[in-house]
Amino acid sequence: MAFYLVCSLKPSFGQASKLDQKNGFNKFQLGNSFNSINEIAKLKQVDNDVPNSETYIVKDVNNYSLTGHPLQNILLTFYKNKLFRISLLMPPINASSNSLDMKQAASVRDKVIAEYGSLTGLDLSEDDVTNHIVYKSVINGNNVSLFIVQYGLDRIDDQPYAKGDIFTFINKNLYKLMEKDLAQESGF
Repeated sequence: MAFYLVCSLKPSFGQASKLDQKNGFNKFQLGNSFNSINEIAKLKQVDNDVPNSETYIVKDVNNYSLTGHPLQNILLTFYKNKLFRISLLMPPINASSNSLDMKQAASVRDKVIAEYGSLTGLDLSEDDVTNHIVYKSVINGNNVSLFIVQYGLDRIDDQPYAKGDIFTFINKNLYKLMEKDLAQESGF
């Protein structure tokens, strides 16, 4: 899925939200350097979709959960050596006993919304529909945005299946810097 999945980083005004106060997920703080994150987690570099950046997967993902539910992966993306994106990938939803069922997936979303605030729904692109995305939304703080992507059911080997939801925390200031740098590089 391309990084430019959504670009709804509208500023919010007023008090800093809980999203801004937490500034990330667990011990991963947006804006921290690669070295400081590398000291607290085992990381493995992976390919990414963001120019001039590096993405790492957290190897000890079993040590983390979202609202008490296990994660499939945590991806950390650094721009100019600073953590600007944290993506939490939930396990797939299917018939196996170790997967989140539909009620648990909805429970995770509900708990995240209760923790961080109200959602703003985002328009789906043709690519989103092709990739079975059924809903995209954002919770905006002053400095941090949290994007939530929900997938619809499909069938694999005649079994109902859906990719797990993706929860992505983004540092707005680093994102804006990256956009500016990319625009300058491309001559716009």
